[in-house]
Amino acid sequence: MFIEKNNTEIISIEKEIKIVGMSCENFGFPKKVEKIGEMWGVHETKNRIKLANVISPVVNYGFWFNKPDNDYDYLVGSSVTDFGDIDGSFTAYTIPAGRYIKTSFNAKDFSDLVCGNGIEDSFERAKKYAEENNLKIKEMPVFPAGGIEVYPHELMCVGKENGPEWGLNLDNVLITTSITQYPEMYTLTPIE
Repeated sequence: MFIEKNNTEIISIEKEIKIVGMSCENFGFPKKVEKIGEMWGVHETKNRIKLANVISPVVNYGFWFNKPDNDYDYLVGSSVTDFGDIDGSFTAYTIPAGRYIKTSFNAKDFSDLVCGNGIEDSFERAKKYAEENNLKIKEMPVFPAGGIEVYPHELMCVGKENGPEWGLNLDNVLITTSITQYPEMYTLTPIE
């Protein structure tokens, strides 16, 4: 039986988080929400395995970010121990240490988790939480616009025998993964 989980709290990230992945611009994807699923498919099946220093258990991140030239982009990536020798097609990004509003939630299935209103609602809940608690959301140059989506594999992906499969069609190839019955994720919104 599905029991909805929603939790909002303040956390401190003591050490910066290094992320390496792909951005729309570096991989030639149009900057459209409809293309983000394809980007995740490419990252999960082709790119993450090229990164030698991915932290285990795997935690993936996704966010829109402002660029120094006043443009924007979307990054899909995984946390790494260090940036090392990444090739030029990858994008490196650092989430700074500091205080964040963490908004955790789950859904009945993966599609509802990422395609429903959960992510957008979590950012709205963070804004409301900040207002109710007299907190100021931190504005930083080149920082993720809105906040950071966090996808811990241990709360989402399981062996095929333990959960339903979810897939997407990438270059006419069906990419599938097994998803926990009630997958969970969270978002981070920086505060001062």
